[in-house]
Amino acid sequence: MSLRAKSRRSANYPIDEATLTINEKVLRECHMLYTDADKGLIKIAEHFNLNLLAPRKKIVILLIGNHSAGKSSFINWYIEEHVQKTGVAIETQGFVIVTSGKKRESLMGNATLHLYPHFKPLQKIAGVVDFLSTEISTSKQKKFSLVTFVDTPGLVDGDMQYPFNVNEAILWLGNMADLILTFFDPIGQALCKRTLNLVEKLNSAHAEKMRFYLSKADDAGNESDRQRVMMQIVQELCKRPGLNRTGFDMPTIYIPDLNKQTQCVNQIEGVCQGIERTINQTIQNTLNILERDCETLTVLIEKHLERDRVDRGFNFKTWSRVTGPDAMVSDSKQTSVDSIANYCNWLEWSVFLREVVTGTAANTLSQTKASVSGNEGTCGKSSEGKEVFIKPEVPELNV
Repeated sequence: MSLRAKSRRSANYPIDEATLTINEKVLRECHMLYTDADKGLIKIAEHFNLNLLAPRKKIVILLIGNHSAGKSSFINWYIEEHVQKTGVAIETQGFVIVTSGKKRESLMGNATLHLYPHFKPLQKIAGVVDFLSTEISTSKQKKFSLVTFVDTPGLVDGDMQYPFNVNEAILWLGNMADLILTFFDPIGQALCKRTLNLVEKLNSAHAEKMRFYLSKADDAGNESDRQRVMMQIVQELCKRPGLNRTGFDMPTIYIPDLNKQTQCVNQIEGVCQGIERTINQTIQNTLNILERDCETLTVLIEKHLERDRVDRGFNFKTWSRVTGPDAMVSDSKQTSVDSIANYCNWLEWSVFLREVVTGTAANTLSQTKASVSGNEGTCGKSSEGKEVFIKPEVPELNV
C-alpha cells in the first residue's frame, strides 16, 4: 500500500485510528494489503492468474444449541446491549449476524450478503437468504470490535419444520467459523437428536474449533442436580463415535445476576478468555498466510522478469542477425522521440522474426500477405517467381 493512500485513510478516520487496539490495527492493515485497489496483493496476483483471498478483519464465532439454550442471552451479555430477543420460546427463527459498526443498524438478507461477501455461498441453500439478517451494534465492550457472532435457530426434534435446510446451513457456517460455541441447557432439551447429530458432524470435521458449555447452570438446582445433568449429557455424547474423545471439558456458565444468589461456579469469563485466545491465534495465522502469499508472488515475479530478460536477449540477437550490428546504434549521442517510437514499432516484428530464424514462418508469410504494407513490410515475388518477404527499412535508434 502506498504511503499516500495510507495517510489519506488515516486522515479520513482520525478518531477511529486513535481508538483502535493493536490487534485491530494488525488485522485491518493486513486486509488493506490485500484489497488496495492499486497495489494490493489480490490486484498483483490477477496478473499471474492467481486467486488470493483477503483475510477477514474479525473472527467469526458460531453459536449452536437447542432452543432456549442461552445463545442470544450470551451475545447480549457479551456486548452489554440488548440486540437479540430472548425467551423460553424459539426466538431466533433464522441466522442473525451480530457485529460492531459505527451506528446501530439492522440489515436484511441481501444487504447482509452485500456487506459481508464471505457469506454469499449461503445463497446456494434455498430459503436461507430470506431468514438471514444482521444486527450492527456500536458496543465497544470486551473484544466485540474483533468479533462477529452468528446466532443460529434453536434446534428441536419432532415435527418442527424449518423453511430451509438448517443442518446444511449450520455445517457450512461451521466450516468458515473460527470458533464454535455449543450450549447445552440443563432442562433436558440438550439431548435432542438434531443437536447431537449436528454436534457430532461438526466435531468430526472441526474438533479444534469446538467448545462445549452447560448453559443456565444456575437453573439446574443444587450441586448434586448439576452433576447429574452433566453426567447424563456427557454419557449421551460419548455414545457417539465422533464425540468420544479424551480431554472432554464442559464448563458451567450462566448470565450473572446480582439479584439472584447461587452457589454455582460460573466460568463464563473463561468463554471470554477463549475468544481472546482465538483472536490472537487468528492474527498469527493471518500473518503466516500473508508471508506465504508474498513469497509465492515473489517467485512468480522473479520468473516473469527472468523470462522477459531471456526474450529481450533473443530479440536483440535476432535483430542484429537480420539487420547487422550497426542498425540499432548510430554515432549520434542524442535520442529522438521519433526514433524511439519507430524502434518500438520495429520490436512488434520480433515474434515474426523469431519464426523466420527458426524456419517456421512459411505459413505465416502467406497468411499475412494481404495485411502487411508500408512500414510493416510487404510480400512479393523474386525474379525466379518465388514468394519472398521484403524486410521494411529498419529505423535508426539515435542514442
